Amino acid sequence: MIKGARVRVRTKDARDLAVAVASENARLRGGLEEYRQAVGLPRRIGGVHGRVAEEASKAAKKDEKIMAVAANLTLRLGAFSEKDFVLVLTSMGIAKPREHLNRLVELSLVFEPEPGRFKAV
Repeated sequence: MIKGARVRVRTKDARDLAVAVASENARLRGGLEEYRQAVGLPRRIGGVHGRVAEEASKAAKKDEKIMAVAANLTLRLGAFSEKDFVLVLTSMGIAKPREHLNRLVELSLVFEPEPGRFKAV
């Protein structure tokens, strides 16, 4: 009989489960950060941001992923903050998220309807 067991991850995908089990084993042994660095896993996030990251990860090219993040944040949140955008891109392992947001604004692919809030076109 197992006592004190807790559910830490729920997933329908066997690959995600395998990664989650390996991550949890590393966490229990005190080496989660070393494990993440060794296999190149970014920090996992949940909720809306996690779903946006998961959806955007399906794109083939980096630029397509970045635009998919902006579009999905707009779809799910209406307008998103710089913090939302940075959180998702960072979790996907994409460096310099603020520069990417500024570039999207310069290219008129994202606009700022009110200070600090953004929407994809």
